[in-house]
Amino acid sequence: LPISEIASPFRPGRDLDAARLPTCRMLHMLRSTTAASLGLAARGNALSPAAAALRRATPRGRQLSTTPRAYQDDATGVTPAANSKAYAKFSVYKGKAAMQMSLIGPTWRTTASGSVYIEREGVIFMEFASVAGGGAGGQGFGERLYDWSSKVVFALKPTEAGYLLDKDLTMKGFELFHDPDKGRENEGQMRKTFTVKQNPDASFFFTVNQTGANKSSITVPVTPAELAVIRNLAAYSVPRLVGLDIVCDGMHTMQGSPMG
Repeated sequence: LPISEIASPFRPGRDLDAARLPTCRMLHMLRSTTAASLGLAARGNALSPAAAALRRATPRGRQLSTTPRAYQDDATGVTPAANSKAYAKFSVYKGKAAMQMSLIGPTWRTTASGSVYIEREGVIFMEFASVAGGGAGGQGFGERLYDWSSKVVFALKPTEAGYLLDKDLTMKGFELFHDPDKGRENEGQMRKTFTVKQNPDASFFFTVNQTGANKSSITVPVTPAELAVIRNLAAYSVPRLVGLDIVCDGMHTMQGSPMG
């Protein structure tokens, strides 16, 4: 707040309703107290030597504001809302493998009457990759590289994400099976399993197995803290995967062509 504004006298003659008067009196008292603490002279807006030094030392152009704004990277000036698409993932990096959790939103369609509905529910992508080169990856303190070009992806539907939220997860874990080609000509040629199991030390193993031509098995140890984040993200995501957040907000984003 500029010094001149802090020291300016309170003028009740402005258009103020009765509800705002107590607030304005409080602001007037705050200005008077602040002005006194900064050493303002009794007459005019002259500053004491100490206050003048403080003002000179304060960087210009960085006024505080109470107006809400979207997160912005001060280095690049980029605000996520300004982009056509935003990408974000929660990652867990370990010595031999890594895991990333991301969301794919639902697909909406319109009817001839202009109403909207979900054509396809969203999913949670659980992506696994081994350390590049198949090495141990746990030796030394250098940067680890992961082979994401050979990653294995397991897509959790909203009901399957419920297994992550099960109150008994820490006691019994779970295992899910997928056939990516189910109902197609290549059905049965590839199978994926996603398993969550607890270890004796209270940590967890997240494991994905894939059979077929690109056979793979990747396990990522997950700490209780990391599991807590994953479960919270799942709980936040499920209503959005089925579109209930859009219904509640009264807003929608269309994807795909309208239906006639």
